[in-house]
Amino acid sequence: MKNFFFGNQPDRPYQVKEENASNPYSNALEIDRAVQREMAKQKLYGLAIGIVKNEEIIYLKGYGYEDFENKVPVEAHKTMFRWASLSKSVTGVVAMQAVFAGTLDLDTDVRNYVPGYKFPNNYAYPLENGKFQIQTIPNYTKLCITPRMLLNHDSGIKDFSNGPNEAGVPPDHLINDPNVNTGIFWAGKYFWNDPDHLLYIPGTQYSYSVYGYTLAGMVIERAGNTSQSYWEKVRDKIAVPFGMTPTSFPNHPEAGYLSETCFQPDWEWVNIPRRAIGYNYNKKTRKYARVESKDVSWRLPAGGFISTVENLAQYCKGLINREDVLPAQIKQDILWKGSQYREGKSMKQSMGFSVGEFKDRKRIIGAGAQPKTRTRLIIYPDERLAFVAMSNSEWANLNKVCDVLENASRKKKRFLNGVNF
Repeated sequence: MKNFFFGNQPDRPYQVKEENASNPYSNALEIDRAVQREMAKQKLYGLAIGIVKNEEIIYLKGYGYEDFENKVPVEAHKTMFRWASLSKSVTGVVAMQAVFAGTLDLDTDVRNYVPGYKFPNNYAYPLENGKFQIQTIPNYTKLCITPRMLLNHDSGIKDFSNGPNEAGVPPDHLINDPNVNTGIFWAGKYFWNDPDHLLYIPGTQYSYSVYGYTLAGMVIERAGNTSQSYWEKVRDKIAVPFGMTPTSFPNHPEAGYLSETCFQPDWEWVNIPRRAIGYNYNKKTRKYARVESKDVSWRLPAGGFISTVENLAQYCKGLINREDVLPAQIKQDILWKGSQYREGKSMKQSMGFSVGEFKDRKRIIGAGAQPKTRTRLIIYPDERLAFVAMSNSEWANLNKVCDVLENASRKKKRFLNGVNF
């Protein structure tokens, strides 16, 4: 691959920007220039951004390349980026819908929904020397893991590499087989059959866990005794009402299925047009390279979705405005309240989001980091304002990108189409 930052290549992705003649909201030069400067500073291949205010998406634009080698530019309505851990916020939202509907109890044993989950009687407590001490769970018969613990990352379940072993990930040949990878349940046994998958006594300590959120998705699928899968519930209760996915989108397409550019699981065997190529940077060799693509749909509730930046903006717009989909009281009292195990931190974890304040404004943040992608959303619920960003560069600092985007926007005071900040 050509190295356009350390060679003499004329290609500068930050100079490539989408022309939005059909979207007059996205032609503010001040924002354009600020974003391009930050993109150049970070040396990003591709970037897509958006701004939501009240009931409108008022800024939507792509910069750089979704495929550098073939010079395919990023387009806000077409380029598909992985959501990575932003997917967890979707799980939080659909869980809150189930709570509101009375089909999900956040404080009951998860085994009431997923009897196959094996709750261990021991936990592998991490020591400072990198080793683990196997301890018996006190009052084992009275303890359990609850959906609330899973959603707030205090279930005690390990993540990919912080336990005594790396058991938990299904083999690649099964992950990429649509006849095996038929949903989210089939992969559960790969972590819960590991007797050392618990690191802490449930409910006592914050510990980030992809496996915990995958289990939360299983709980949601079984809640309400419906025949719908986790994805079908997300599709019908969030994606379709928010305009992110067409109603006709299938539950589990066959291999080679030609998909659309819309919010959906990132099934590796599906022909999803305009998938962004991922790029990483090796600090030792100082070289950039394409990233191998592997299926992530097996952990869909924790990090398996893909969409355009427009879809991500639609998601934020829906969260801000659609109280028929998610009532304001549920958002205020549960979804965006914050977990007690993050007290003392500037941000608190809450149902797939981070909750805090910034310059006396309540701020909700979602972020994702995964091979091929970096993603971020920021919502100011009291202002009905949101900023979103997605990149195919694994070294991207989208915190800084969103800061630049927000600062440039607020300096305008009165934005396009008469929208006030």
